[in-house]
Amino acid sequence: MFKPEQVRVAQRGWLELMNNQYFSEALINVDGEEVRVAYDIHDASRVIVRRMNGDYVCDAIWNGNKQAAIPVNAMQDAMEKRRIRRLKLNDDHRREIEAEGRPVLESKPVQSFSEFLGTPEPVPVEKPFFFLETDRDEYLRKNGTHHK
Repeated sequence: MFKPEQVRVAQRGWLELMNNQYFSEALINVDGEEVRVAYDIHDASRVIVRRMNGDYVCDAIWNGNKQAAIPVNAMQDAMEKRRIRRLKLNDDHRREIEAEGRPVLESKPVQSFSEFLGTPEPVPVEKPFFFLETDRDEYLRKNGTHHK
């Protein structure tokens, strides 16, 4: 019935699909061309190869797999990826739980920034300096003293 398809490029009679390599002599006729590869998600031993317009080319047989000793079907591949994702999620939860169990570092409150740095606080200037007499008069008016 329904088989998922992927687009691949045929090279010297070989096709690669999900780290499996498939061979057929008829693939030499479509060498270097993009072809549609239909595969069964439960059986990785053979794939159906069609041209991009839908014309049947051949059935390619699994052979020469470089990754595993047996062909890996799509279901096994998906289950392995799901297992890896679940393990990673489990590790993330474990790290979060362990972080919640660690005590928070206690520290005494710092009174002022200068105490934190260890330098004495600056001594306020008792008598401000003014460049202009108008600035001096305005300062005296704001402070509530109108004496000159």
